[in-house]
Amino acid sequence: MTRALLAADRCPSCQNVHGQPTDWPTCPEHGHWLYVASGPLKTGGWTYACQARNCKHTHMQKEKATMTTDPSAALAIRAGQDFWTPKQAAALGQLFNEMPPNPDLAVFLHRCQVTGLDPFANQITMIKRGGQWKIQTEIDGFRVIRDRAAKRDGVKVSYGRTKWCDAGRNWHESWIDDDPPAACEMTVYVDDRPFPAQIRFGAFAVRLKGGELTAQWRTMGDHLIAKCAEAQALRKAFPQDMEGVTIAEENGTRPAAHFSAEHVPAAPSRQRRQPAPEPPEPDPGALKDNLAAQFHRLGIDDGDERDSYLRLLTGEEDLASLTIEQLARAVADLESCDDIGHLQYITGEQGDEE
Repeated sequence: MTRALLAADRCPSCQNVHGQPTDWPTCPEHGHWLYVASGPLKTGGWTYACQARNCKHTHMQKEKATMTTDPSAALAIRAGQDFWTPKQAAALGQLFNEMPPNPDLAVFLHRCQVTGLDPFANQITMIKRGGQWKIQTEIDGFRVIRDRAAKRDGVKVSYGRTKWCDAGRNWHESWIDDDPPAACEMTVYVDDRPFPAQIRFGAFAVRLKGGELTAQWRTMGDHLIAKCAEAQALRKAFPQDMEGVTIAEENGTRPAAHFSAEHVPAAPSRQRRQPAPEPPEPDPGALKDNLAAQFHRLGIDDGDERDSYLRLLTGEEDLASLTIEQLARAVADLESCDDIGHLQYITGEQGDEE
């Protein structure tokens, strides 16, 4: 995928890729990357010439120019970036069944920046569920956050043995039966302090309309329920870093991924490339209406109760001073909740009992 997406940025002279700013010279008239005409000369310099027909422009410099050969750099999310670049948007278009609207993409970029997770490395993603786009973190993203938090806090993280429970309430340290387990237990240790999580299979397994398990939960149920247990244990171990973060298996769905890049249109030439369009500014009124709709969906219609949850979601006591960004994040968090119990969990309004 990456090769096809970046084909238009491959230098016709050296066949490398401009994945980030370099000192490779270009023709001031045509914008072409120059090719190495000769060098090093007796003077110790390198001479570059334009590849355009009849162009006589040459450039000489003492040091040889450099060019990155790391194509992944072109997809890296930069500090201070306010929207997806055209190249990133093209890659996202291959990861999703359809392209989310710009406001959802803006919130997704913000969540990627806040969490430091990479959507192109299968750490965080978006899915469309019930007509709305949801942000979900993959288990690889949980582990990235885990390692980053452990390094920051100077703590050691370890795992206990994963255990599965059969229908007779007998626990096993391995699961080899064809039938799925009834439950799974996993414990994360932070400097030897245990953070256990016990998950019932029936609470998370996805079933079809007829009641039968989906193919993935039927054949990989032990693996999927173990991922749910690991995610919950990590949230208990690092609540400040993983509050409100869920994996796809916990929400009863998996995003469909399409990685073929054969039909990605080539980017325009360098001299004609246009900047990415600015996303429309979110409407504060629309955000507040959406906020009220999400609370109503969760059965929370009391104004004081809504304000209480909004303070927990935003971390702000003065709700009158909430920014558009804070409102958008609160809406995204509410949209990720399936019911009021889920909301209570991510806001810490209920105990640790399963």
